[in-house]
Amino acid sequence: MPNIYIFHGTDDEVIPYESAKKLYNSIPQKNKKLYTIEGAGHNYLQDFDIFKKGMANALD
Repeated sequence: MPNIYIFHGTDDEVIPYESAKKLYNSIPQKNKKLYTIEGAGHNYLQDFDIFKKGMANALD
């Protein structure tokens, strides 16, 4: 199974952060990571360092 990476902002008003947590918890495999981006909304996650680091890790 491939690794699964989920990126979600805590201030997302389009899709609530709780939905990302539910999705993460519903995935049975072990090789998964939820990146919580404090203060981020639905767009422009690429402006946050945690997103850049997480993507670098995912693509490594």
